[in-house]
Amino acid sequence: MPNTVPNTTTKEILDAKESNSKNRSYVDYGFHFGGSKLDNSEEIRKVRDRVASTKIFLNMSTGDMLVEEEKVLENLFKESKIISVHAEEEMVDKAIDLARKFRKPLYLCHFLKKVK
Repeated sequence: MPNTVPNTTTKEILDAKESNSKNRSYVDYGFHFGGSKLDNSEEIRKVRDRVASTKIFLNMSTGDMLVEEEKVLENLFKESKIISVHAEEEMVDKAIDLARKFRKPLYLCHFLKKVK
């Protein structure tokens, strides 16, 4: 997951994590890249074919990973190949709407939504 220290939100940090993991694992693995409230959509474009997904935190997270601004969310969804979200309540619907708008696969990681 990308919400580690440091957050996996740049190509350089992803490169370092991949380098650190090389020849140290006995199983297949993949990295999830993090969307950032600082709009790292340019970084996503550089790595989107190398990661399992871009994980976007819509309700809570650490560091600069909680994304609340609409334009930033749209940029992150637009540049991602596959999106994973941490979403609760109305943000579940928001994530689904954005995935439909940009025609992107969406994975709801651990979400909370009350069913009426």
